[in-house]
Amino acid sequence: GNGRTGDGGESDADRLQAAERTRGFREAGVMLASPLCGGGVDGFQSGEGVVESVGSLVWHRRKLSPDDQVADRGIGVTGTLYCNQWVAITMTRCESVRMSAPSPSPPPPFRFGLQIPLRAESLLDDARAAEADGFDVVTVADHIGPGLAPLVALGAVAQATSTIRIGTFVLNAELRNPVQLAWEASTLDRLSGGRFELGVGAGHTPAEFAAVGVDKAPGRVRKARLMESVEILNRLLAGDTVDHSSDFFTLEEAAVDPAQQDHLPILVGGNGDALLCHAGQHGDIIGLQGLGRTLEDGHRHTVDWSPTHLDDQVASVEAGEAERRDDRRPERNALVQIVSIDEDADVTAKTRADLLDRVDGLQPDHLDQTPYACIGSVDEVVAKLEACRDRWGISYFVVRDRDAFAPVVERLGGN
Repeated sequence: GNGRTGDGGESDADRLQAAERTRGFREAGVMLASPLCGGGVDGFQSGEGVVESVGSLVWHRRKLSPDDQVADRGIGVTGTLYCNQWVAITMTRCESVRMSAPSPSPPPPFRFGLQIPLRAESLLDDARAAEADGFDVVTVADHIGPGLAPLVALGAVAQATSTIRIGTFVLNAELRNPVQLAWEASTLDRLSGGRFELGVGAGHTPAEFAAVGVDKAPGRVRKARLMESVEILNRLLAGDTVDHSSDFFTLEEAAVDPAQQDHLPILVGGNGDALLCHAGQHGDIIGLQGLGRTLEDGHRHTVDWSPTHLDDQVASVEAGEAERRDDRRPERNALVQIVSIDEDADVTAKTRADLLDRVDGLQPDHLDQTPYACIGSVDEVVAKLEACRDRWGISYFVVRDRDAFAPVVERLGGN
């Protein structure tokens, strides 16, 4: 039908019911196209927010809740959801229409990663044990010096395992050309049967830059270069030929074999609004560590495990997600830096007290709410991780203690 109830075909109610069945979203832009009002509908107003007219279109940006009023008396709307964000609406003549947001999408499944030491004598045994215990990913760090090199080590892990995914957590992108890195990542993905996840960051340890004779740029410059590198990596790993010229990189007809996976996930680890926003727009996994400012030695950091800080970080990620041009929603990850699981409440109380005494600025509610320390019984840790997923959308947790955390993986893995 043409949108008017009673003219035949679908009714407004039918269309609205279809729209209400679409997937959940937190913020929507409502686009009103009016075949009835000719060149636009200046002055149209809804229950709240601002409506702007552009030619024959009206854009309305606002939050939605289950009982939001979308149209005033005299104008009705119908529509469907597309691109997971925008609702395309056709205006009709009717009395009053109320369009409610649909039920939220189910939460993402939990995933658990184990970061293992880069030691030749234990690497393969650690990886096999993680696979046997049900971990989803085995990851390695990247610090130049004694110990195995991360990408070569993961090649060996890939041959020693069959199902567990493998990843870097995270590589210092400052010390790697993105074309060379894409080449190695694609190779590793193919040799592992499509199990590789590429984690990158901006680097921070002065000794590592000094060891290879590379000047350590200011943080804002390193982060800007990382952002550009992520965009180049995405294109190369998808099989594109890349020509690129900027202050950071000049590439001519750069190309590598595409990854075996349809899309090789890139994890971006770091801090700061600009980087997190960019990661939300261009990354596949967002690494959140709860670190504060860098201390004078250039290696250690202050800790900010407060819920409000994590709220702000997730808000930056979501701002980037709103600008994505694909339908993938980035996975949110946290590095769990303290694991102490014990059914004895006295042991838990002592561990908490010791940690609060040792870490400047740490508060009890930080330990209770944010994911960077898992202290308590299995039931308490399970409840905490579920709460973190509900509040912040964090579903992928990396730990360094396999034995202690294995009971949690058994309870929540794939849930």
